[in-house]
Amino acid sequence: MSMAITKRLLANVILLLCLAMASFEAKGMRGAIIRPGPRAGRRRDPSEKIYNVVHFGFHSGMECRMQLERKGKATCPEGIFVASSMVFGGPCKNTAPTVFQLVGTLKAVSDLSSYAEDFWMIFQNVNGLVVTGTGTVDGQGPNVWKYNNHEGSVFPTSIKFYRVANGIIRRINSVNPMGFHIGIVLSQNIRARNLHLIAPEDSPNTDGIHISQSNQVKVARSVIATGDDCVGMIHGSTDISIKKVTCGPGHGISIGSLGKYPDEKDVKSILVRNCTLRNTENGIRIKTWAGSPPSQATALTFQDIIMHDVKNPIIDQSYGSKSKAPSKVQISDVKYMNISGTTASKVGVDIECSKQFPCQRVHLANINLKYTVARNPPPDLDPGLSTDSPAPAPVEFPESHLGPPEGVFDVTQYGAIADGKTESSKAFLATWDAACGYAGNSTFYIPQGEYFVASISFPGPCHNNQSPKVKIEGSLIAPSSLNALPDSNWIEFKKLNGIVLNGGNGVTNFDAQGAVEAWKQISCRN
Repeated sequence: MSMAITKRLLANVILLLCLAMASFEAKGMRGAIIRPGPRAGRRRDPSEKIYNVVHFGFHSGMECRMQLERKGKATCPEGIFVASSMVFGGPCKNTAPTVFQLVGTLKAVSDLSSYAEDFWMIFQNVNGLVVTGTGTVDGQGPNVWKYNNHEGSVFPTSIKFYRVANGIIRRINSVNPMGFHIGIVLSQNIRARNLHLIAPEDSPNTDGIHISQSNQVKVARSVIATGDDCVGMIHGSTDISIKKVTCGPGHGISIGSLGKYPDEKDVKSILVRNCTLRNTENGIRIKTWAGSPPSQATALTFQDIIMHDVKNPIIDQSYGSKSKAPSKVQISDVKYMNISGTTASKVGVDIECSKQFPCQRVHLANINLKYTVARNPPPDLDPGLSTDSPAPAPVEFPESHLGPPEGVFDVTQYGAIADGKTESSKAFLATWDAACGYAGNSTFYIPQGEYFVASISFPGPCHNNQSPKVKIEGSLIAPSSLNALPDSNWIEFKKLNGIVLNGGNGVTNFDAQGAVEAWKQISCRN
């Protein structure tokens, strides 16, 4: 069924989003859609109000103010929406978390004069926020990157959290931002996971996730391929956790730069663990400006990191300045443990500390980096194989079935439980998102066991219009109740090019449980 796509210009929108749910739905756009069954489902709350945001201010120059005492849901109709700067501000009256759900596509206006500040979309002054969905924010950066060296130009961050407490951002796709993909500023208790942030290797200043003056931020299970730092943590970043992130291309995972401005706040308690870096300009590094004002960076741990063809240094205290004055940023209590892989430079580790304020208590253990000339991705390292062990072992397959585990994304690594009872749709979708967004050849792998999954859709197009191979060695079990399948399909693959499904292993790969209820129905469902 073909569907026309509505295009609508949303300019200078200020939306005070005090809702329990804001939903952008655009059928035909890429984004995994889960249709919940009875075990994972959700009935609409009778007290929940439904609002169409087009009727409430998604027009040029209009202001929308929604202050709700009860739960609410705002729905944006199907289509691609083009917008300039948008403000989603609180505080909100509703006690439930504000939920902003994006399933469609938002495209930025490419005229830089439309942006008076450094953001395209900002969520601010909100306590309790969830930004979710499987939609895409497209900054249309290629139209403006050529002006990057022009003095005074503002390159907006695509999504900015400013003074947000208790926030979540998940399953969002960001492509080609004008500036950063995501900025987290003056915020606390933020969770960012299952994100796909993509921009060309040569795109200028397109940091993936940029964290500043924020605490208790956790980034996990995300794929970032961009033109600058995959994750950058600058002054005032405390209690930050970066886990199971695949980075590359890009400039690596960085603390800093620090010391560029006076009165910067200290950085402390940073953990980077179980991450994979591929073909990045730098690996894991701490960068401070020469001649900087005094500050501290302490309690920094980099552990269980896999690198492939990564340039270094690891610590650089002479960043970005021709000044001969030493940096006054005191770096202390740093741990580098279980770092393995290959480096594209002959110097695998370069620790260059300040002469005036030397590094204190820097611990290196089990560093195994091998110099290689070629810069090609490895056949056996991928985000789907990250575990909590120091050296993740590849998934083992029968030789006659699958061969080497190149780009293999195992559903059990993303939380699927093979007991035939635990609802695993979300884990399947997270695995598909990772496999579909992978830059190389990928395989979506379902190992032996029984997996209960509700109605589920695996959409494309995928990276470079190349679909993952699907290898099924286990059994997928459907809900037995017809009420759990609101649509005509149980499992759907759509908008994919060259999809290949391989089953076998001597088991039933798909058990729709038709005999339990469906076959007994007298009338047919249309």
